[in-house]
Amino acid sequence: MTGSNDHDERRRFYRNHSPRVILIIDDIPFLAKNWSPDGFCIYCPDGNFSQNDTLSGEIDIFDSPDKGTFKADIVRVGEDGDIAAKFTDISSHSYMTLCMTVATPDSESE
Repeated sequence: MTGSNDHDERRRFYRNHSPRVILIIDDIPFLAKNWSPDGFCIYCPDGNFSQNDTLSGEIDIFDSPDKGTFKADIVRVGEDGDIAAKFTDISSHSYMTLCMTVATPDSESE
């Protein structure tokens, strides 16, 4: 039955693993391990963040002329230092750039 709990539909977009997105949080740049117009995953081994925290900062996307701003809620903090977050607010030009480049092939998908 469609819409049942047979599968997980939390993600609306493909996760891209190409190194195109940098999140600048508290003046510290983090290269996104993967990203989509919905959110991102970064590696932050120092453990300063917890699930349900809100992150905010700048987003710098390769080939985009201007940085944007974002807010995101942390949805998962892994023991390995990975932090997964979902955007709650993002500059419109950054969102459009992510939407246009989300399908860009990366080395892991080939």
